[in-house]
Amino acid sequence: MSNSKVTLHETSQSAPASAYFGNVAKILWRGLGNNQINIADLPNDSHKQTLSELSLAQIAAVAFQNNLYIAWTGTDLRLNVMNLANPSSKITLQETSVVGPALAVIDNKLYLGWTGTDTRLNTLSSTDGKNFGGKQTLSETSFQSPALIAFKGKLRLGWTGTDQRLNIAMVDGSGKVTLSETSPVGPAFAVAGDRLILGWTGTNSHLNWNSSSDGATFPSQTKVTSPETSTQAPALLSDPQANVLIYWTGTNAQLNFMVAEAAAVSAKSA
Repeated sequence: MSNSKVTLHETSQSAPASAYFGNVAKILWRGLGNNQINIADLPNDSHKQTLSELSLAQIAAVAFQNNLYIAWTGTDLRLNVMNLANPSSKITLQETSVVGPALAVIDNKLYLGWTGTDTRLNTLSSTDGKNFGGKQTLSETSFQSPALIAFKGKLRLGWTGTDQRLNIAMVDGSGKVTLSETSPVGPAFAVAGDRLILGWTGTNSHLNWNSSSDGATFPSQTKVTSPETSTQAPALLSDPQANVLIYWTGTNAQLNFMVAEAAAVSAKSA
């Protein structure tokens, strides 16, 4: 795949989501004007599926126990989780949000993260994708969707604070770092090799990404700022060759993706 930007024919009014499943990169999005959940294969947005499920905001997706799981905030504000291959597996939780949730897998557990309607950050976990428990509610607050990822044996939570500054911590709130970077929307994570990749939309609407060898320190010299712009959060995905793909909704509502420039991705430990 070249470094060239690819613009899809699809449109959305929310941030996209991405996941690898069956050695195929997938893109998921909330349809423009109809709120329906869509999924397609990349790079040619083939094998498109449009679900009857409606989402209030961006969708989350992750491979778990040989299935692709998705999570979303329904138009009734309640959180939902479903094995995409089995629509009858859908569960609707009592938990509510006005923004999209996040999903991640670590130690054979599926984790769901979300920003509550009280703005506090939360997580739940499940060993089977159906029964969730172990709720943790942090004192940290946000108005935006969080990000979740497993990195070096730890589950990391990323969020945009109510002061618009980006933050990263363990899911229990420990080891918090607050970056100088700011965003009007939530951040995105990927792991490429031994580095944690952080992506965000700046307050000037430009897409940015940087990387860290320890999950906390992001050197300024490896930050990349793209000329591409968005009003939504980006999505990141590392492919089997450790290339990092960045996905975003353009200011014209069209979905796009490209391979991230290498500066932040292949940097050596600072």
